[in-house]
Amino acid sequence: MVIHYNMIQLILLFMFSSCEQKVVPEHISEGFTYCYDGKDTGIDSLLNTDGYYVIAEPFSNFGYNSSDTSYFNMMFYSNGVCVLNFFPLDNKGRSIENKYMPIFFQSIIKERESKTSSIFYNAYKWGRYIIEGDTIKAQCIYRPRAGETTSIWGINEVWYKIINRNTIIEIPSKSLANATTKRKYLPAQFVPLTERPSPDCWLMKEDWFRCK
Repeated sequence: MVIHYNMIQLILLFMFSSCEQKVVPEHISEGFTYCYDGKDTGIDSLLNTDGYYVIAEPFSNFGYNSSDTSYFNMMFYSNGVCVLNFFPLDNKGRSIENKYMPIFFQSIIKERESKTSSIFYNAYKWGRYIIEGDTIKAQCIYRPRAGETTSIWGINEVWYKIINRNTIIEIPSKSLANATTKRKYLPAQFVPLTERPSPDCWLMKEDWFRCK
């Protein structure tokens, strides 16, 4: 049986890409210090959490001559798990408008083995947060997906000050990625949902993620 050379290349690329995603680099696991203990963080007493938080920023703030808006979404679970920078996808895995978030979440809940669900639970910035006073401190990991042009993992820490039960705002914090970019912080507003996906992300399967 003859296999086309290009097909062999594709098979090898898939194999190597898949392997890269399974092994967490040592600097990532060692740099992650907010281990998961499964305890209720008490965040429900400080914030509304039956939904997600969104920062809406006009493209004009980035110097573009456009009326479009950029959205940064975040979600916090009572067990200490959080996910940042997720966005709704259509059935082909393409990003769509934020208004379709409820439909996006319903598809994840109802079709747990779907491609959309797999992307949600295995990509995006999943992590763990702690609460200190009126501040949420989260450490999150960027995990490259198989097939992406980059295989670079990322880890960063972000802090949010609680303004009221429906509003939080990012505040300056240390960065595990040593980022130096200065920017204007905008408040994140609460968006309610009737149902949210569970926090059963890929991190929950990692031994190093859990407290010893």
